[in-house]
Amino acid sequence: MKLSQFTPTPSFFFLIFAATISVAGATIDNDAAVMSSLLKAISPAPTGWSHSTNYCSKWRGVCCSSTGRVTAINLPNLSLTGTLPSNLASLSQLTSLNLKGNCFSGQLPSFANHSVIQEIFLDHNKFASLPVACFQGLTDLRVLTMDNNLNLPQWDFPIELIESPNLVNLSMFNSHVKKVDILGTNSYCRDTLGPCDWQVMVLLEVAKDLGYPSMLADSWRGNDVCKGWNYVKCDSQEKKVEVVNFHKRHFSGKISAAFGKLTELRNLWLNDNNLIGSIPYELTLLPHLLLLNVSYNNLSGKIPKFNNSMVKLITIGNPLLLGNYSDGTSSNGTAPVYTGI
Repeated sequence: MKLSQFTPTPSFFFLIFAATISVAGATIDNDAAVMSSLLKAISPAPTGWSHSTNYCSKWRGVCCSSTGRVTAINLPNLSLTGTLPSNLASLSQLTSLNLKGNCFSGQLPSFANHSVIQEIFLDHNKFASLPVACFQGLTDLRVLTMDNNLNLPQWDFPIELIESPNLVNLSMFNSHVKKVDILGTNSYCRDTLGPCDWQVMVLLEVAKDLGYPSMLADSWRGNDVCKGWNYVKCDSQEKKVEVVNFHKRHFSGKISAAFGKLTELRNLWLNDNNLIGSIPYELTLLPHLLLLNVSYNNLSGKIPKFNNSMVKLITIGNPLLLGNYSDGTSSNGTAPVYTGI
């Protein structure tokens, strides 16, 4: 029989409806089973957690959708102990898991291929091991924190997190990571405990606003931007950044306001890229800035007034930029110069 000859009957539609109800019921039953396992696994039981109450309405820190599916578990800083059930990640509608500040131990459950989870807070616990590729396929993950899990042995950085394009906050302070890229190179700023240098943090902010270009990620290593960091030049004592040169690097994104924190900056070359947005006001406050070349980008908005009247701002090739120009030429003799007066 051809498909075009098939005529659905009422009983056919009933079977489809019954199958849909069965699948929905199965997923709710699964959530109930997982929550029951979690209740048995942790101690003390949080407020309202009981086999005789509804976890969607009575259990502290549990949020559910209108269809009765668990969407969030938030139990921070309750001194809870126990080992998390291995089926925890089968809560397929779970978007947020916050268990930080407790004493959970044993192996962390695998979250591999959990397509909707967005936040995982596991810092300040006592987890002892991680499953292989436990963070693989987390396509909607935004936040992952695992600070101060001191019982974890030395482990490889989860390179599978490259499959999480929405990840904006990753914190693994004190989690004995032994390598952080495919080649085994330590890309953290330090090999020992302690904060990164302030100029390192500023330039990482700059890289963030450029979308973390691979050429920066591959070359900016260590805790001293004045030693081996490409596109950066420091003063004669090699202590403060004086020049940042991103000339013709095909960068996209925007000009970072973080440049305004580099108080000794003299020359900033951003020309011949694909930058959008405006020139940040923070750059106008740099006391020693002499040259800012933003020519041949896609900048827009009003050109700000610089406090230092000696600043040469080269803006040719940005037709959407608005401002007053004076006559003059740039160092290469082709571009008009905005004096900032």
